[in-house]
Amino acid sequence: MTRFASEAERLRHHRRCFEYALAHDMTPKDAEREIRRIDAREANRAAMARLAAKQEALSIPAPFQQWDAQWMARD
Repeated sequence: MTRFASEAERLRHHRRCFEYALAHDMTPKDAEREIRRIDAREANRAAMARLAAKQEALSIPAPFQQWDAQWMARD
C-alpha cells in the first residue's frame, strides 16, 4: 500500500488515476498500476540521463591514437 505525506496528496493521486482510467477505458486499479509503471520508467530515464551526463564530463577528451604512445597500439 502506498503511503502519502498528506490527505491532499492521496486525493490528487486518486484523481490522477481515475482520470487516466476514464481516458483509457480501464479500471482505476489497472490505471494506478500503469501510472506507477510510467513513473518508474520516467525516473529510470532521468537517472540514465544524469549518469550519461556524469560519464560525459569524466570522459578523456582525446582518443588514444593522438597520444604519443605507439606501443599501446602494438599487436
